[in-house]
Amino acid sequence: MRFNLLGPLEVIRDDARVPLGGVNRRATLGFLLLHANAVVPTADLVRALWGDSPPLTARKMVQNAIAALRDVLAVEGGVSLQTVPPGYMLRLDPSQIDLADFRDLVVSGRTAFRAEAWETAARHLRDALGLWRGPALADITEARAAWPELAALQEERLTALEDCAEAELALGLHRELVGELGAVAEAEPARERLCGLMMLALYRCGQQAEALSAFHRTRTVLVEEFGLDPAPELHRLQRVILTQDPALLVPPPRTRPGTAQPAAAPAPARQRPKRPMAERRQASVVLVEARMDAGTDDPERVDEALAEVAQVIDAEAAHYGGLVRGPLGPYRLVALGVPRTHGDDAARAVGAALAIRRRLGAARPATVRLAVATGEVLAVYRDEHDPEPAELTGAVLETCRRMLAHARPDGVHVCDRTRLAAGPRFGWRTGDAASGWHVTDDRPVPVVPPPTPAFVGRKQERERLWELLNETLRERRPHLVTVVGEPGIGKSRLVGEFGREVREHAGAVRVIFGNVSSLGIARPEPWWPGCPADRPVTEAGPDTASGLWPYRLGTLAEHTPLVAVVEDLHHTPGAFLDLLTCLHAQPPRAPLLVIATTRPEWPVDVPPDASTIVLPPLADAEITEVAGPLPPDLLPLIGGNPLFAQEYARHPAPRPTDPPPIPPQIRGLLTVRLDALPVEEKVVLRGAAIFERAASAEGVAAVTERPVAEVAELLGNLEHKGILHRGPGGHVFGQALLREVAYAQLPRKHRIAMHRRAAAWISRLPADQGDLLVHHHRQMIALTASGDRSVAALAEQANRTLTDAGHRAGMVGAHQIAARCFRGALELSMSSPVPVRQRLRLLYRQSLRRVGHQTPVR
Repeated sequence: MRFNLLGPLEVIRDDARVPLGGVNRRATLGFLLLHANAVVPTADLVRALWGDSPPLTARKMVQNAIAALRDVLAVEGGVSLQTVPPGYMLRLDPSQIDLADFRDLVVSGRTAFRAEAWETAARHLRDALGLWRGPALADITEARAAWPELAALQEERLTALEDCAEAELALGLHRELVGELGAVAEAEPARERLCGLMMLALYRCGQQAEALSAFHRTRTVLVEEFGLDPAPELHRLQRVILTQDPALLVPPPRTRPGTAQPAAAPAPARQRPKRPMAERRQASVVLVEARMDAGTDDPERVDEALAEVAQVIDAEAAHYGGLVRGPLGPYRLVALGVPRTHGDDAARAVGAALAIRRRLGAARPATVRLAVATGEVLAVYRDEHDPEPAELTGAVLETCRRMLAHARPDGVHVCDRTRLAAGPRFGWRTGDAASGWHVTDDRPVPVVPPPTPAFVGRKQERERLWELLNETLRERRPHLVTVVGEPGIGKSRLVGEFGREVREHAGAVRVIFGNVSSLGIARPEPWWPGCPADRPVTEAGPDTASGLWPYRLGTLAEHTPLVAVVEDLHHTPGAFLDLLTCLHAQPPRAPLLVIATTRPEWPVDVPPDASTIVLPPLADAEITEVAGPLPPDLLPLIGGNPLFAQEYARHPAPRPTDPPPIPPQIRGLLTVRLDALPVEEKVVLRGAAIFERAASAEGVAAVTERPVAEVAELLGNLEHKGILHRGPGGHVFGQALLREVAYAQLPRKHRIAMHRRAAAWISRLPADQGDLLVHHHRQMIALTASGDRSVAALAEQANRTLTDAGHRAGMVGAHQIAARCFRGALELSMSSPVPVRQRLRLLYRQSLRRVGHQTPVR
C-alpha cells in the first residue's frame, strides 16, 4: 500500500486507487499520515477537522472515521491504526509515504550541493520536486482551516526548489529556469532568495531591466507588508547587476566524463572579490585644533606653520601607533585602537597629545588645542583587506569637539573615561563636564601597587621547569623552553615565581628578565614585584634594544649558569628568530636556559629540540583561592583564567540581577588577541560567534557568505591556534568571553542580517535541529529598537517559523526539540493576540507530555 500526500490524497494498492469515502475520513487519514508513527490526540484531530468551532458530536464523528479507516487498512499487513491514549497512532513503514521519498531525495541533493556537485544535486532535487502533484493534501484543505503542518511542507518544497535552481544556474540552465521561477515568484513575492535567483536568471538571459524590476517588486512587498528592507545580499546583487559585474556571467561548463576537453587559452588570474566590512571598536582619539594667530596674513607663513603642525602630528602618531585622519578644516584626528588595538590605547593617546604639545610649543604662529576622548567608534572599510578604514563615526568624536571648545590654548583635555583607562601614570586636574580633565604632568604618579594574589596551582609546570634547568646544568648546553598560554592565564606569574625559587635555592645560577613590548622593542625590566632582575640584560651593552641582544646571553652563561626569561615574544616574531639563531651560535658548553613566553595563536613553530609548556586553565577551586568568592555564573565566563577572575572581583556588577559587564582590561586583552589574527580568520571567527552553540563550517559559510571549503580551512587554523575547539556539531570557543568580544565587534545591522542568514540556513537542516532557530529569532528581535515598527513583524515571523519548526520536529518524533521551538515562539509572542498564545501554550504542553514532562505552562 502506498500513501501519496504531495497533491490530492491517494492510497494506492496493486496500482489501483483505494476508495476512502467522505471528506472526514480523508482528512483524518491525511492528518494521521502527517504524524505517522506518533500519537495524535483526539483533540488535535477535532481541531484539524473543524477548527475552533467543532460540532457537539465531533468526537463521535472522529471515532466513526477511525473505524471506517481501519476497515480500509485491515487488508494491509504492514499498516495498523491503533488506539493509544489520548488518541490514535497510525503505524507503517515511512517508505510507504511519498513525503519520506521527497525528504530522502532532498537530503541527497543537498549533500551534493554542499560539495558543489551541481549535476548530481540538480538531478536529485528535480526528482524530489517531481513527486509533487500540486499543493499537499489539496483535496482536503480546500474545505478545512489551514494546517500548520502543510505550511511547513510548502516551505520545504520552496526551499528545495531554490536549491535546485541555484544548482541549475551553476550549470548554465538559466533560460530553462526563467519561466518556472517567474511563476513561483509571482505567488511568493516576499521570498528574497527566490527573488535573487530570478534576478540572476533574467540578467543572464539579457533581461537586465526585468531583473531590476524583480528586485523592486520584492522590495515593495517587504516594505509595505512587513516594514523590512531586503537583506544586504539582495541589495548587493542589485548593485552588481547595475555595474554589469563579470562575476555574474555563466560559469564555464564542466566536461562530461569520457569526452575530450578542447584546448583553451589560459584564463586570466581571477581577482578576489571586494568584501566591504564594518566593525565596532573601542578607540581613543586625539583631536588637534590648529588656528593661526590674529595678524598672521602672510599666506606662505600660514602654509609653513600648518605644514609643520601636520608633520609633527604625523610623526607622533606614527611613534605611538595611531591613525591620522584629516585635515578637516583646522582639525586633525589621531585614532588609537583602529585598525588594531594595542591594549593601552588611552595611555598612548594621552602620550601622543603631550608629545605634540611639547614639540609645537607656545612660540608658534598657530595656537594649538588638544582633546582626548575614549569610546566606541564604527570603522567602515571598503574592503576587508584595506589597511585602514574609509570612515570613522561615533559619539566620541563629538565629545572631543565639545572639550576643544573649552580647552585652554596649548593644553590637553581628556574625558573621564580616558583618565580612568590611562591610569595613574599622568597628573590630572579636574574640570567641569564640558571641558573634561586637564593633563598637568606626564611624569608617573607614585601609586601603591595592589597586593599580590596568592600563587596557586602550576605544580607540574614548576617541576618541569626545574627538570629542564637541572638538565641544562648537568649537560652544560643551551636549551629553549616556550611557555604558551592565553592572555591572563599566568605565564608571567609562573616564570616570575620560578625565577624567585631559583635565586633562593640555586644561588649559583643567575636569573635575568627581559620583555618584548608591543612596540616590538626588546627591553630589560624587573618582571614581578619582590622579584627584581639580577643584573639585567643591560649588562650586555647598548645593543639591548636591537637584534644583537640575544647573542650576549652566551657571554654571560660562559662564566655563570644563566636563566634568561624573555616575555611576550608574540609581539615580534623577529625576536624569536634571533633567539633561535643565537642558541645555535652559543658556545657548546654554555649552561643557558632561555624561557620564552608567548600566546597560542603565535604562528612560529618551535624547533624539535626545544621544549614547550602549555598552561591549562585553573580549576574552579583554585580560581576562588586567587580572587575570593565569585558568583557561580561567572566561573564559566572566567574559564579558569586567574587574571580574568581578579578583574571581575574588582569590577562587580552594579546590581546582583544585572549580567556582569566585561571589565575594560579583559576586553582590551581579548581585542588584542583578535587583532593579531589575519582578517579572514577574524571575519570567520565573528561568524562563528553568531551561533549560540557549536558552529559548523556550513553554518559559518552561510552567515559570512564565503565558500564552505574556505571556511573549513579557516576554522581549522583557529582550532590549531587554540581559539576554537572541536566539539559535537562543530567548533566552540575555548574562551566564552572571546566569543562575546568578537560578537560585540559586529555592527548591529550586520548582526541582524547574519542571524537572518543563520535562520535561513537552519530551516534547511533536518527537523530535529529546528530548536537552533530560537536563538537567532530572539536575537533579531532583541537587536531591533523597541520603537521600530518592524519589531511586530519580526515577532510574527518568529512565531510562524518556530511553530512550523516545532511541527516538523514533532512529525519525526523529536518532541523535546518541538517543545523548545513552541516555547521559543511563546516567549517571542508577548504582544500576540490571546488565541495565538493559547494555541502555543497548548502545543508546548502537548510536546512536553510526549516526552514525559508535566511542567505547567502559565
